[in-house]
Amino acid sequence: MSQNTNSSARLLLVDDDRLLLESMGSWLKTKGYEVSEASSAAEAYQVIKECAPDLVFLDIQMPNETGLEFLDRFEGRKFFVVFCTTYHEYAVEALRKRAFDYLLKPVDERDLVACAKRITEKLLIARGEN
Repeated sequence: MSQNTNSSARLLLVDDDRLLLESMGSWLKTKGYEVSEASSAAEAYQVIKECAPDLVFLDIQMPNETGLEFLDRFEGRKFFVVFCTTYHEYAVEALRKRAFDYLLKPVDERDLVACAKRITEKLLIARGEN
């Protein structure tokens, strides 16, 4: 995929681990994606309202509000969600909340980029840009 194609997808990374946010953001930016970051659910809510991302990579265990609780704020949401977590036991609940994928930490760069690419391809098909 060309950089132009990737940059048409807006991504949001949500995690309270600053180092993980920076590394994931760096990997995706080098592949041409437009990436925003948030370190809490409250911050992520504002970014989603302002930037309307296509894809949100979301941690589950965060202070004050879990990623699963956070999704309940978005009835009829328009963005894809990929959970990035250390906890495999939330996978079933994540699927019930229409998660596109579920990546276990430590997140592998190849898995992260491949997931973003699959979603970008789905977006292009949906937009009739394939």
